[in-house]
Amino acid sequence: MAGRSFSILLLTALLFAAPLAAQVECSSQVSYRWEYTPESSVPALEPPRGKKMKAQKGSEQESQVPEKSTFEVLHVTRRVRAASEEEGIQRMRSLLDRDISMAGRVCREKHENLALCISSKFVAMGSALRQLSFRARKELEESISADCKAVTGRCMPPEATKVECTPVVLPQGGADDAEAAPSE
Repeated sequence: MAGRSFSILLLTALLFAAPLAAQVECSSQVSYRWEYTPESSVPALEPPRGKKMKAQKGSEQESQVPEKSTFEVLHVTRRVRAASEEEGIQRMRSLLDRDISMAGRVCREKHENLALCISSKFVAMGSALRQLSFRARKELEESISADCKAVTGRCMPPEATKVECTPVVLPQGGADDAEAAPSE
């Protein structure tokens, strides 16, 4: 019994007397911006934005959709731990270069490729389309086309925020790298 309590006491002393390793945690975010423009590379099925159009019941209404809109989308947040700020910034830059490239590709796929958007929605709705009447299918096709046109525009170059490093103090041996997964 006395040997066991001595072991626990010795283990506790070793844990609390362990030297601390100074580290830094560096973080940054990568985002992309895209601009919706009604003059996208595809002709619109609807009347031009901002013009008067007839409502279904015969009354006239003013369209409230703006001519141009810019949207910013967060692609990924990265965090890296390193022994020094210089090392953390260097490791972060290599990750951010890859993330910026990936963000540009994601933006182009989602916002500059109308055909891909429409075809992927048709593939997803394939079985339902076959069961619909001609009129319902036509309305669904128009809806899919309008939805895809609403998210089609022009991508701007992706950007990363400034790498910020903050000191972290950990017991020595507990230094792990932590990287965040893309947010979507």
